[in-house]
Amino acid sequence: MRQPIESGEIVISRVGATLNFPCRFTLVAAMNPCPCGYFGSDMCRCKDTDVKKYQKKLSGPILDRIDLQVEMDRLSTEERFAPIEEDLSARLRMKVERARDRQIARFAGKGIPYNAAIPGGTVLDYCEFSSEAMSCFKETIENNTLSTRSMDRLAKVARTIADLDGIKKVQAVHIRKATTFVVGGVLRESL
Repeated sequence: MRQPIESGEIVISRVGATLNFPCRFTLVAAMNPCPCGYFGSDMCRCKDTDVKKYQKKLSGPILDRIDLQVEMDRLSTEERFAPIEEDLSARLRMKVERARDRQIARFAGKGIPYNAAIPGGTVLDYCEFSSEAMSCFKETIENNTLSTRSMDRLAKVARTIADLDGIKKVQAVHIRKATTFVVGGVLRESL
């Protein structure tokens, strides 16, 4: 799975022929944080070794290629019974469409369809950072010993968050928000 996730194509080599098949897709996956599903709460009865073994089912190289890792907390009873916000989907759709329009304009004539597809080595050319954001970006990389792939992904996610906010330059607040998705929280800390 690593090759198609990263390159968007599958290469099959056989004697006398090599075939390339396009394979752009969106991977959406979910998993419990531990075998019982209650990791981080008083209800969890798993041993530390069981939790680590369970979380290792996803290898580091696969995790390193997943753009967003979102940890969900249990809903409170109040949240479960809260009234549904009117027109939320329509407002979110409009916000996303405006962000996509910004990306289309940014990459016009460059053959890049969206932020996540920015080629490695050119990320900082397209993810314009404020000076405060660049300091925050470097500090995040240093404190979390990120791979180059994760470093690029952090910049791309921060760029997308800035696009959703309608901001031209990536700000430190966008880096901090992107860090919660790229670097991770509870699951990464426990490994």
